[in-house]
Amino acid sequence: MKKLIITIFLSAFCYISQAQTVSVEHSINSIQTGFLGVWYNNETRLSNTIALRTEAGMNAGFQTGSEYQQDVIYMLPTFSLSPRWYYNIKKRAKKLKRVENNSASFVALEGNYSPDWFVISNVPGLRNISDVSMFLSWGIRRNLVKDFNYELGGGLGYIYTFYDSSISNANPIDFAFRVHLRIGYSF
Repeated sequence: MKKLIITIFLSAFCYISQAQTVSVEHSINSIQTGFLGVWYNNETRLSNTIALRTEAGMNAGFQTGSEYQQDVIYMLPTFSLSPRWYYNIKKRAKKLKRVENNSASFVALEGNYSPDWFVISNVPGLRNISDVSMFLSWGIRRNLVKDFNYELGGGLGYIYTFYDSSISNANPIDFAFRVHLRIGYSF
């Protein structure tokens, strides 16, 4: 009987210890690609459920029916900073689901900056107008296999465009909806 009580106590202690140590990863670097771009990012743990994501990449896009005589395909640089709250990481661990590489659902407040440094395009001389944006997003991050993962998310926010004085009747603040689907590799 004494051995049974000790075994139950040690099992319960190990279970409680494991449940308390579940948290987001200390630091994750990854490369992700999606339908419209490629990005490098880092997530650094701020607390057991919050990580700070920094990102640099190239957003891609296309435009048809524009003032150009052809369809326009372009890529431009972008940078973002985003605290992410992985609100169900402990619940996933408790259900014995995978949580490595921050595999959980999250809510994020994402700030983006797109400078007017350069544009890679099939149309010569295409220029980008700098903008900053802020989005409140929800998403999921899941592992496919060992270090490969995917993210799916969306959110609502605002974009402020830095129009110059030569553009008249332009509204610098716009409401925006953002959706992303990415596949990546963590290292």
